[in-house]
Amino acid sequence: MAASASSSPGDTGDGRPRVCLAVSACLLGEPVRYDGTDKRHGWLLEQLGQVAQLLPVCPEQQAGLGVPRERINLVQVALGQVRVVGQESGRDVTEPLEHFARGWLDSQPPWGLCGAVLKSRSPSCASGDARLFSSGGELLEHTWGLFARRLRQRWPWLPVVDEQQLSRPEACSGFLVRVFLLGRLFAAARGGPQGLARFHAREWLLLAALAPEQMGPLDETAARLGVLGDAEAVEPYRQQVLKIVCEEDQARRHLQAWWMWLENYVADEALQEEAMNLIEAALASAQAPWCAAAQVLEELQQRHFPQLARQSYARPWPPELRLPQPQDSSSRR
Repeated sequence: MAASASSSPGDTGDGRPRVCLAVSACLLGEPVRYDGTDKRHGWLLEQLGQVAQLLPVCPEQQAGLGVPRERINLVQVALGQVRVVGQESGRDVTEPLEHFARGWLDSQPPWGLCGAVLKSRSPSCASGDARLFSSGGELLEHTWGLFARRLRQRWPWLPVVDEQQLSRPEACSGFLVRVFLLGRLFAAARGGPQGLARFHAREWLLLAALAPEQMGPLDETAARLGVLGDAEAVEPYRQQVLKIVCEEDQARRHLQAWWMWLENYVADEALQEEAMNLIEAALASAQAPWCAAAQVLEELQQRHFPQLARQSYARPWPPELRLPQPQDSSSRR
């Protein structure tokens, strides 16, 4: 589902919160690139667009640079000062791009966006692989595009990937976990302390798999929500979860989360050992930790632990959404 204005939190009609993502317009098939072409990405439109609101954005076109237009480069003109200039003319177009970025970010409602998929190598949208040149034309390093940098500065917790990262199971699954976790968090926060207390109970294992070392303080804040109904704990809890979202995926964190869960809910040491052997084998054989989550939880639930059915860990994104396959994960050249 594509949108054309600002992000607007809501639901899908079946009780699931609808997530909204900013997406480079060229990846959605819009002919807005410098040469009037697009980089249509089939999976974004045919899979992700069916379960999420996709908000097209093209900083260069929307800043008034036109289509077609001169190609632009990031140029370091002084230590720490980067400008955006025309590749042939040398015209400085930094200000219109900055003006657009500020206006676009200001137009988004609080807790609206849950993620972004941006065009790789773009001087505007790249999430780490845009080329930065010296004023003499020497390639200095690879960095973030101007718009992507401003997006990250405004919302450091926002999951951001490019279309190339979507083709890697580890990167794509980690991105989707965080996007839909944020959607559920923002929806739960609208229900006040009790809404977040229910969120914490459903998401405990998933949150622990992201940052097991942060669960102690988070559990304490969640207790204020559920037991005391403390409205003043809503924002601290949300900020703690946003901090967890920024953590990197690591298989060892999944193992640590499972140990924590088993120690809390399973007294039988033999069952603990059996469960951990199954979990370790699944994580070792999977393309990425989150790709093993459904298999692990389903087997444990069927064997000994029906209470796991209440956890979102095995279903962190909509079941109808499949990861990109080789034939649909790359954008058209």
